[in-house]
Amino acid sequence: MLFRPQYSEEFHCIGKRCRHNCCIGWEIDIDEETREYYRGVGGKLQKRLSIAIDDEGTPHFRLGRKERCPFLNRRNLCDIILTLGEGALCEICREHPRYYHTLSYGVEMGYGLCCEEAARIVLGEKEKVTLVSEEGLPPEIIDPWEEALYEARATVIGILTDRMSPLFSRIERLILLSGLTLPSFSESLALLERLEILSDSWKKLLLLAKEDDGEHPGFDRHMAERTVEYEQIGVYLAYRYLIAAFDEEVLSEEIAFIAWSLTLLYRLGSAIYRKKRRFRFTDAVELSRLFSSEIEYSTENREEILALLGRR
Repeated sequence: MLFRPQYSEEFHCIGKRCRHNCCIGWEIDIDEETREYYRGVGGKLQKRLSIAIDDEGTPHFRLGRKERCPFLNRRNLCDIILTLGEGALCEICREHPRYYHTLSYGVEMGYGLCCEEAARIVLGEKEKVTLVSEEGLPPEIIDPWEEALYEARATVIGILTDRMSPLFSRIERLILLSGLTLPSFSESLALLERLEILSDSWKKLLLLAKEDDGEHPGFDRHMAERTVEYEQIGVYLAYRYLIAAFDEEVLSEEIAFIAWSLTLLYRLGSAIYRKKRRFRFTDAVELSRLFSSEIEYSTENREEILALLGRR
């Protein structure tokens, strides 16, 4: 049984309208089944595939000029789709930005914030998010640890969606629940500057955030009616990571990661507001996308952050 957010049917790749194309700058691995299929395609496309694919190690596409996928044409459309249809895509291209958790009671699915369209949908959702199945049935959990994780996640989501409480009261409750202590903002920035940085935009934002003095009265007023955006980011993180925790220590670190992420995003948003005197919904979407690309989609970077949280 597949469980997915209630907004999942809203998501569709926006193709050439995407400002941050996932076919640019990302090394794309090719699963074995698709690689075998590509070997039998024939015709002119077969020659292009032979040149474009590097079979050393895990098969992957050789990125071209400006780190573009060799099949991304001048109109920012995929020549493989145009020639063979979407069914000919490798697994990563076909599924991105979806993520999946295979569990005893079924499969949970969601959409990663590194995709700008997914981020727009997640942050723009006004209702409290739940996972729904096509059958309309609740999960039948048979694994005791999964049941414990499911209940812990429900508690975290309950805190995040408590709209009678101010945002930072909810964050404080998450920190208490985790049993950990968050690093100071300056410690977090120092760590982020030491990690691998993928884009100049992220590097500049971290430098800008160094001017943060911890006081955000203007930003607080500006965001007073928009705290649901942070709620939705927190709920997204809860669905994505908590159910995959393999022991209580990791569960605590993941809960702390949610609190840390929301605090970081709020203060980075404040830095943008201080510079521009505005922080629009589109700015929040782009900030979330940057955060996800730089931290969530770098296993090494996220592990460094979890380690820092766990050591405290």
